[in-house]
Amino acid sequence: MGSSSPPQELVHLVAVPWVIPGHVNPLLHLCSKLAALGSFQITFINTFENHERMFKSREPITREGIDFVGVSDGMPERGANDHPPPGMEGLKEVIKSSDGLQRGVEELLESMIHERGIPIKAIISDLFLHWIQDIATRFKLVRVAFSTTSATFDLVTLHMRRLRSEGFVPVKNRTTGDKKIDFFPGIPSFSPFDLPLAWYEEHPIIPFFEPPYERLFQADWILSGTFQALEPDIVSIFHHHYGVKNYLPIGPFLPDEHMHGSGDGGQEDLRAALSSEDLRCLEWLDSRPNSSVLYVAFGSIAVMPSDQFQELLHALDHCCAEKNVGVLWSIRPNLVDGEFPREIFDAFLERSGDGACVVSWAPQMRVLRHVAVGGFITHCGWNSALEGMCAGVAMIGWPCLSEQNLNCSFLAKRKLMLRVKDHSRDGILGREEIARAVDELMHGEIGKEIRANVGAVKIEARKAVATGGSSHGNLQAFVNALAFKV
Repeated sequence: MGSSSPPQELVHLVAVPWVIPGHVNPLLHLCSKLAALGSFQITFINTFENHERMFKSREPITREGIDFVGVSDGMPERGANDHPPPGMEGLKEVIKSSDGLQRGVEELLESMIHERGIPIKAIISDLFLHWIQDIATRFKLVRVAFSTTSATFDLVTLHMRRLRSEGFVPVKNRTTGDKKIDFFPGIPSFSPFDLPLAWYEEHPIIPFFEPPYERLFQADWILSGTFQALEPDIVSIFHHHYGVKNYLPIGPFLPDEHMHGSGDGGQEDLRAALSSEDLRCLEWLDSRPNSSVLYVAFGSIAVMPSDQFQELLHALDHCCAEKNVGVLWSIRPNLVDGEFPREIFDAFLERSGDGACVVSWAPQMRVLRHVAVGGFITHCGWNSALEGMCAGVAMIGWPCLSEQNLNCSFLAKRKLMLRVKDHSRDGILGREEIARAVDELMHGEIGKEIRANVGAVKIEARKAVATGGSSHGNLQAFVNALAFKV
């Protein structure tokens, strides 16, 4: 990524992520790209807790041109090996932590600008940190809002106030009826049950989503982790319907190793620092036939009721024993909500033998790139979905919380994913239904179609970030405006 003339001195940027790995990783990759240009010096601000984990991990995060700084979020101290609670309680804690960062960030910038004389030009922050706008205004900084979600989620959330006024939000499970949402420009009508799970009536964090999007267009730049070919109609709506020309898709923000399918990747993202990856699963994958393994992972904070976990366990047991599907399963210690079914789980491990590998945390991108992996059951977090598509892996969508339901709906309609978990109905997803979906994905015609579609998206993603691609060009325009204009 070049330019006609270099800036006279390094442009100093400050970056502030939302505090969970799925939001930290993309911003870290963006900052790494910017720092690699040689035009920027970046201060990456994190919570003390995340900062401590990053530098006490097996492979501490370091990046040339980036200074990592921790500030207080006002939350009670937690040990380096302790993690936020999973599920909704975890999300509420993350929101408190992110809001609590404001004072620490403001005090740090006060010191950097007024005491040390550092000429900061811009502050790049997660879109959810809407209070950054006040800080940018106070210190006369360019504000760059960074969206780590899909452009579809950005568009839908812009209409939160109308969704609430017309009774679609909170989503009233089982009582919403057949009424469709049909007022989004450029989006066909859809069911309220496709709205984010965080907007369902039992979830107390609905008001969190309004302020960030009500202030979104105040930002000088809006950078999105999607790419043009994946959501062309939605990006066009931002540009032409809303007239927001500074909404720039510049993704996917994934390591070069993952985008191009080469190299072992080493430590690829913050997940390696915040959790201890079990690399033994890679050796196990080496022993499996090509495209024979189903990888199962539900992200960093999702939870699953014990009875649902048991149904999934029985389904995977059947697929492993009867359908010759290898299973690589990442099971966090706090994944199961309720009693862990130890007896059933141990029986599964005994029956499956070498046909299954269970770890507490897997090096996900390296797993997805492995030739043995033929399918992926995912919670549909946007990062995981992008990682799966960019690896060319067919996926089963099992949304658990937050905006994952909307992601799953969007990708399933594009035939980039097979959806199994339907939140329009109550109850537990049965083992037979799960097993049928796995068999269809791994061996059926639907799986072949999804695999072909995902393969095409993989190619488009590579084109987007390559020289001359849409994301590359958008990032170049942003860099030129920031680094070469006074």
